[in-house]
Amino acid sequence: MDFGKVALGKTINILNTLGLTLDTDISLFDGEFIKKNIIGSNPSMTVRSVDTAQMAKISVSPNTTYTAIKQPSSRFKIATDTIVDRSDDTVLQGGVMWSSSSPTTELYHTFTTGSSDVVAYIDVSAANEIPLMQIVAGTKTALTISDYPTKINGSVSIGSIVDKNLYIDAKATEIMFYIRTTKSSNIYLGYNFKRTTIPYSDGGLTQNCDVWRLVNITEYILLSGIFAANKAYSYLTDGEIECAIKVTGTNDFSGGFHGYEIIENGFYLVDGIYKTLGTAYSGWCKQITFCQNSNILKNGTESDIIAHHSKIVNVGKNGITIKQTIKWLQALSIASNYMGMFPVKRKSNYTTGDQITDHFFSDYDYIAYDVTETAHANDTQRVGVSKAIIWSGACGLTAEIEVIQTDNGKGSYFFCSNSDTYNKLYFSHTNEAYTTSIDEVWDNVTTLKVDLL
Repeated sequence: MDFGKVALGKTINILNTLGLTLDTDISLFDGEFIKKNIIGSNPSMTVRSVDTAQMAKISVSPNTTYTAIKQPSSRFKIATDTIVDRSDDTVLQGGVMWSSSSPTTELYHTFTTGSSDVVAYIDVSAANEIPLMQIVAGTKTALTISDYPTKINGSVSIGSIVDKNLYIDAKATEIMFYIRTTKSSNIYLGYNFKRTTIPYSDGGLTQNCDVWRLVNITEYILLSGIFAANKAYSYLTDGEIECAIKVTGTNDFSGGFHGYEIIENGFYLVDGIYKTLGTAYSGWCKQITFCQNSNILKNGTESDIIAHHSKIVNVGKNGITIKQTIKWLQALSIASNYMGMFPVKRKSNYTTGDQITDHFFSDYDYIAYDVTETAHANDTQRVGVSKAIIWSGACGLTAEIEVIQTDNGKGSYFFCSNSDTYNKLYFSHTNEAYTTSIDEVWDNVTTLKVDLL
């Protein structure tokens, strides 16, 4: 059965939906039971493979309240753990170990995960029963779907099957989001949106920083509700993606990865629901929006603010859009600047390993250029480029980057790096020799569409 479809002749009945919110309405369980049971009781529970078992396994956030709801069955046990996979018959280390004494009549249980918990097990049968079950964040006392044993590939919310194109897992200092790829229905690209905090020390490189920024993209596989890395490497280096500005006479750039940028405020939205930064939340969704205001400082200084930086990052199943605004507080000579970059690797181990990217083209001339090896000759600066696509048939990665200077730009240019580190794509906002004026505003929209084929 395809995702988002229900078998003919079966129905989905939505009960008591008035007042439900995203936090309490979306089932976190995908309907795919695993063949394991929870063995033992508090404080010594393990899991064990059993051919007739039916158990749910889901990703959870620490210190978060969840409810498991089910139809009558012969078992109802819940346990959490601090690692994704633990060997059979090895004691679990999570903060929850619970067993029902009346599993045929006790049909829901609310629990709060421990401070280090990452996975929850909900055991409902050792006798091949397949009870309908939901797991939701928050507190709930009744199922919102009925007419089982119809197999539903997906979760139910306000009368519709929730698609599995986008998943968020937010924690105190990072937000992971997973976008499904074309490669397979259970292969995702995981994007790490992380808080980077490096104190000021001596005015050297890569310090005086406290911002949230996109830092990496890695391939994941979704199995039994758990996202696990499907490659031993990521596709990007830890370079800057959004904003890098070098003032003439300074040692390096300011902004993001390079440091010298300090957050003022920020928040994120999940399908329009407000979340404060650092709030733990996980679940399937349709859109994630992140907003941040920050100050950019002159490289090498502790408090010399040169510009105000605002950004809105929108994430959906089709990619990421980053809208940025720079408002200049000083008139400065700018040696170089970039407001749209993609630090993609050439090979998995930089100069050796799997080929990650080997060709690109842009809307400058629509010619495919070979960038297979370090020191390739195709790093020429080109003026007037707004879109580039880079890929490799070897690993199936393809990435489309479009950068639009919505203030009409100021002599912007594009190039692909030929360093040992990466085939990084750079889009500048102005030419290399530019002088800002006080209250001048730069506006920019970058769109990233990354996929595995």
